[in-house]
Amino acid sequence: MYRCRSDATSKQTQMIVAFSLFSFTHSSSPMHHHFPFDRRCSRSWVSLTFSFALFFSGAAARNAAFAPAVIPLAVKSPYLSAWLQGSKALNEDWAGFWTGDRILGWAGYAVVDSVAYQTMGNAGVFGIATKAVPSAHYRTATSSVFVMKAGSVYLTYTFLSPITPKDLLRQSIPFSYLAVTAQSMDGKQHTVSVYTDISGEFLSSSTHSQSMTWTTVPSSTFVTHKIQLQNQTPLAEMNDRIQDGSVYFSGMAWVDGQPTADKVVYKAGRDIDLRPEFITNGTLLRNDATNSGSGIIDNPWNVMAFSVDLGTVLTPSYPAVFSIGHARDDPSSGLFPYYASNFTSDELPSFVMNDFENSAKASYQLDLEIDTAARGVSDNMFEIIALSIRQSLGATELLVAQKSDGSYDTGTPLLFVKDMSRSSPAPVTNPVDGLYAMWPMLRYLNAALGIAAIEPVLRLASNSNPKPTYAPSNIGHYPNAAAPVTEGTGVKNTPLEATADIIIMALDGARQSGDTSQLTKYFDLLSTWADYLKGHALFPDNEDQSTGDTYLTPAANQTNLAVKGIIALGAMSAIANMTGHSSVGSDYYAQATNLAQQWAKLALSSDGSHITFQYGTGTDPSLAYNLYMDRLLGLNLIPQRIFDAQENDCRAKLTAFGMPLVADQSISSSVWNIWAAALFNDTSVRDRVIDAVALYAAHGSSFSPFADVYNDDDGTVSDPKYQARPHVGGHFAVLALSSSKASPSADNTAPDSASRIRTSCTRSSVVLLLILSAISLRSLL
Repeated sequence: MYRCRSDATSKQTQMIVAFSLFSFTHSSSPMHHHFPFDRRCSRSWVSLTFSFALFFSGAAARNAAFAPAVIPLAVKSPYLSAWLQGSKALNEDWAGFWTGDRILGWAGYAVVDSVAYQTMGNAGVFGIATKAVPSAHYRTATSSVFVMKAGSVYLTYTFLSPITPKDLLRQSIPFSYLAVTAQSMDGKQHTVSVYTDISGEFLSSSTHSQSMTWTTVPSSTFVTHKIQLQNQTPLAEMNDRIQDGSVYFSGMAWVDGQPTADKVVYKAGRDIDLRPEFITNGTLLRNDATNSGSGIIDNPWNVMAFSVDLGTVLTPSYPAVFSIGHARDDPSSGLFPYYASNFTSDELPSFVMNDFENSAKASYQLDLEIDTAARGVSDNMFEIIALSIRQSLGATELLVAQKSDGSYDTGTPLLFVKDMSRSSPAPVTNPVDGLYAMWPMLRYLNAALGIAAIEPVLRLASNSNPKPTYAPSNIGHYPNAAAPVTEGTGVKNTPLEATADIIIMALDGARQSGDTSQLTKYFDLLSTWADYLKGHALFPDNEDQSTGDTYLTPAANQTNLAVKGIIALGAMSAIANMTGHSSVGSDYYAQATNLAQQWAKLALSSDGSHITFQYGTGTDPSLAYNLYMDRLLGLNLIPQRIFDAQENDCRAKLTAFGMPLVADQSISSSVWNIWAAALFNDTSVRDRVIDAVALYAAHGSSFSPFADVYNDDDGTVSDPKYQARPHVGGHFAVLALSSSKASPSADNTAPDSASRIRTSCTRSSVVLLLILSAISLRSLL
């Protein structure tokens, strides 16, 4: 694993990492439209030079001790999800799909002063290529950065998966970037060129039986390879891979601050031909003459390749920029990608490549905000969140419906969430328990995303005939979501839990966004569901009331489940008051307070030392994480002594890997541990829980993303169905609880809006800033 040492070389490396990022983040790219020059930009970006450099170098140093099991590379959707095993260097192993058992062929090489180095992947030896030496690695919320030594040059590989929660158009685009920069280590000039290729494994894991086609489209500033399955099946998955759509792989170079394809050579062909060609010559010898082809994915291994000449390098070079995306125009029956309001899938590469600077700036601003907020809690809080955010959002797709006039209803976006790793015959869409778990992240980033996540559930129920008396637990198999998957098909029926979850999220989404239209539209449905809770919340039975915590032993009168239903009744009271139904609101409030008083008498053990798993049992302490929502919503239904009992119990019984959900079952949840910890008055106990979750996150050895459920005795993951789930967005619980109640509404405008104009600088101003920042950097080295 990469380590950042504390010696002088390490400090220099950290600053090189920082400036490499700064240089490509602030290298201007042409926008999709023309923007006027704003002189305020140059002044503001000068002041940001040191801020970004110090931020990223500090992140590198603080990241050193935390080594996650798996590192996100390109993670933007359920079908663009590339990860690297954390115990391996970038050039020691292949990237893999989120399932952990499928390789994604993504190779990289560099030639420095006529000597070839392997930088990415684990390909066999094609000619003589020495492995570059890992020097540093760190993560932010949006990026994973690898620095390696190749001869007398530092190479920096930055994998950026943009996160723009207030800009739904950009957030909906399922593309990630790879930027490669070089800098001299010895103060001398060196020639550098880089190479990268991908295989058809980005399309399908059934490489022996499926054929693909490819086309290459060059332009003056970038080149795009497009690959797709020869025989496509819309809305069908095989081994969690969609059987339609296209993968787009683009590359461009920069010369004197200008993006260009002049230094890019592109080819499609056999890996055993193209990789040796670059290793031997330091470049692909010529551009592909045919620009199209087809063949079995692995017979032979056909790859889409680029080589880019970075030129003679002394100070940090301008970057070679690559983008990769998986897009399809029909992601679900009758629905369309949110980006379809502006682009077709084939138009995305042009926008993505031209938008690199803006996406990078927005993402790094989010990095800075999250770093500040999370490290305000603890360094380990940041590490957990940085590992979780891309995983959680990478399970989502933003969709829109089409209106009768052919336009797209961008005013009512729909967030589809895939329940990754679910053990049912096929993964479900918008599992309500999963939406509830990831809710702290959604409301922290932009409450409009949370509203968009529950909208499909409410819409499906509202359009049903007859309308259900309680909420469905999901909206169907992913991605077509035709009808809820119910009991008997591998998914438990959770009427009380799903109903309470939706009501709680609906209230919080409206409060945070200031938009009550969803509450008004679905008030009658929500009221019907709340009436169901009146008769079932306090004493949930064993037969009909399962929970999303399927790993726990089923039981009647579960204390934690009951309090969720009661809190939801309190939430319904607030919903009624917000929508002009004050008399109904008073009734729901009376019901909630009455049930809360009864619950408080039943919830504690006879000695009052802990919350029990079931009423009337004294020896089975339980982690009542649903108390979190009473605090988040500010309902204050539950007396403080209940919170104190849970905090005291945790203080006394916390294990190395956290608190078990039920004392005698040795099963823990990273998400529910963080939820519980967010409630503690004693920050030292809170931080011990966070540290325990961080220890677990860095403890695993499996090649799969963060599993939120594990054995608290030894930190092992016994069941793969809990790996890679979107639930880990719940790790934002501490940040969400401390954030302000009012959040700005989503900016759903197109990329050519006035807000984009105000944040754009011309190329000349950015080039000047690069020179100034280079001078500043040398004074620090």
